[in-house]
Amino acid sequence: MKPVIALSARDTIIRNTQGYYLQESYMNAVAAAGGTYLGVVPTKDHNYDHIADLCDGLIVCGGGDIDAKYFHEPLHEKAELVKENIDEMDFKLIEAFLSRKKPVLGICRGHQVLNVYYGGSLIQDIPSTIKSELRHSQAEARNVGTHKVHLTKDSFLGKKDEVFMTNSFHHQAVKDLGKTLEVIAISPDGIIEAIQNDEVMGVQWHPECMIEDEFHLNIIKTFIKRCQK
Repeated sequence: MKPVIALSARDTIIRNTQGYYLQESYMNAVAAAGGTYLGVVPTKDHNYDHIADLCDGLIVCGGGDIDAKYFHEPLHEKAELVKENIDEMDFKLIEAFLSRKKPVLGICRGHQVLNVYYGGSLIQDIPSTIKSELRHSQAEARNVGTHKVHLTKDSFLGKKDEVFMTNSFHHQAVKDLGKTLEVIAISPDGIIEAIQNDEVMGVQWHPECMIEDEFHLNIIKTFIKRCQK
């Protein structure tokens, strides 16, 4: 039986009406890696126990910025916040899945949410904070790798010192690392690109958009295998 993966939906406005959506790339990646999926939208009471009971793992998807109040900093002027119920949903979903010892993968925003969940903080705007020649928000298509990531230790990504090309669509990044988390990949300018502990795994880029490449598909496959256990 295929493992069922919960995917956190994102907010949108359709014809002046609040709505939610899932990017097709996440669904395609989970299916290609041998799983199936269930989209999750915010509930009024933010109780997701039934979702965590039903599903085998959680992917916290990409999206807009987390409110800086969650890591006790003033909000940067260039922050692009999601609705508060999206922030609340993501944190409560993580809590529900971890309480059942079920795997969690964070992608882009999800990677950042995991760091904040464990007590870390974020760089709220890379271009105005760090001098770098890298473009962390690329203009190229989502399946195109535009900068390197260096693996800093053996992990679910591969062996230490291996180098891979990834895409990049973000202006925020991990700053202070959350408790129990370890850095497993960085970009050439020092941005933290991947994290893990015994409970979670997170990547700053979008592997679900690059599954034609074995390295990126294997990230999703590794997560699916953990969910099967």
